[in-house]
Amino acid sequence: MLSPIGVAVCVIFIFLLIFLYFHRNREIYKLASQFHGPLSLPIIGCLYLFLGNSESIYRRILKFYETFPSPFRVWLGPRLVITVFTPDEAKAILQSRKTIEKDESYRLFKPWLGEGLFTARESSMGLKLDNKGSSRRKFMEAVEQIIKTVSTRGFKIWLQSDFIFKLTRLSKEFAENIKYVHSITENIIETKRKTITTVKEAETSDEFIKMRKPFLDLLMTLSQEGKTFTNIELRDEVTTLLVAGYDTTALSLSFVILMLASHPQIQDKAYQEIYDIYGTTDPDEVPVTCKDLPKLVYLDRVIKETMRLFPVSAIIVRTSEENFELGKYIIPKGSAIVIGISRIHRDEKFWPEPLKFDPDRFLPEQIAKRHQYSYLPFSGGLRNCIGEMYAMMMMKTIISVILRKYILKKDNIQRMEDIRLKFDIFLQPVEPIKIRLENRIVK
Repeated sequence: MLSPIGVAVCVIFIFLLIFLYFHRNREIYKLASQFHGPLSLPIIGCLYLFLGNSESIYRRILKFYETFPSPFRVWLGPRLVITVFTPDEAKAILQSRKTIEKDESYRLFKPWLGEGLFTARESSMGLKLDNKGSSRRKFMEAVEQIIKTVSTRGFKIWLQSDFIFKLTRLSKEFAENIKYVHSITENIIETKRKTITTVKEAETSDEFIKMRKPFLDLLMTLSQEGKTFTNIELRDEVTTLLVAGYDTTALSLSFVILMLASHPQIQDKAYQEIYDIYGTTDPDEVPVTCKDLPKLVYLDRVIKETMRLFPVSAIIVRTSEENFELGKYIIPKGSAIVIGISRIHRDEKFWPEPLKFDPDRFLPEQIAKRHQYSYLPFSGGLRNCIGEMYAMMMMKTIISVILRKYILKKDNIQRMEDIRLKFDIFLQPVEPIKIRLENRIVK
């Protein structure tokens, strides 16, 4: 036990550290004072507002959007977070090289994804994954637990300390899940090594064939030639490809299926477009082809309207590498900048009756009327998602196959405002989406 003098010395030392911190960062606090925001307490800032589960945290974020003007500030401990939710502000941030870097919170992914490209897509590997139910399920469960852990660390400031985190049971489970996911990744790489040729590609005039070489093949060729990628870097990229392909696209597809089942007339219209191309043929015998996808213009609008209402990446986080002027405000150097995509996507100024599901919002003439940055499901600007085109192709292919075989039905159709959502890195439904499938009978 410390003596009274020892306790007094510790208290004085703690207050001295606090004084030095605030003195060193007084310019940040001065600039932060220009922004509105929730009540910030000493030391912890607004962390008291982020207690609870991922659903309650997302509700609190939505409440901030309603309460404070854009931009507003939130203190997460000593970390200043500036949130914006207007298209003009989003454009300024996403197009500026001063805010091109992702926030330091992304370091929480590094034990898992290393330096891998965060938004790449699974399809680029040119390799089929193990389809065994148990293996796939175990992989998905491991990824889900990793994402939950990263989300937990993101909102619990004390767990962002690697030292403290490593003392918890959560850290052990996190490490075990990462080890398993990495083992799957390394198995994919090893399998690919056995099939890929290391012989220099023969000269050919068919440049199109070269352009269509799978992304993983390109990475592995560079790795084998000792250029650019080490084995660890290659593993990081493949892990990212797997995760991005599994989680983001799967979640978006789930929401698309929910919307189609909840709006039978829209589903009928989407199916009619597919029927006009394929008739009653079995998709196993007459598969969907790339040349047919551009013809699915209504289905394209259905998917885009779904991603407007349910953007899987509900927020984008950047960091200001120097003081950044945003209209009449100055965002301090080192601040995190959050772009509230889910709020922008439901802004009445750009989306009349925002909770109405209306694919015709994405007719060309309607798109031309709107602000370019009022729709950001794949981000925008200098670091927009490189997988946007492929993700759309994948979703159109999968949905068209499903609709050719089945009618999607929902027994209890919810109002849009009653669909419960949570934020675990990605926007997700709180309750499992339950849909009935009926074999499609063409009259």
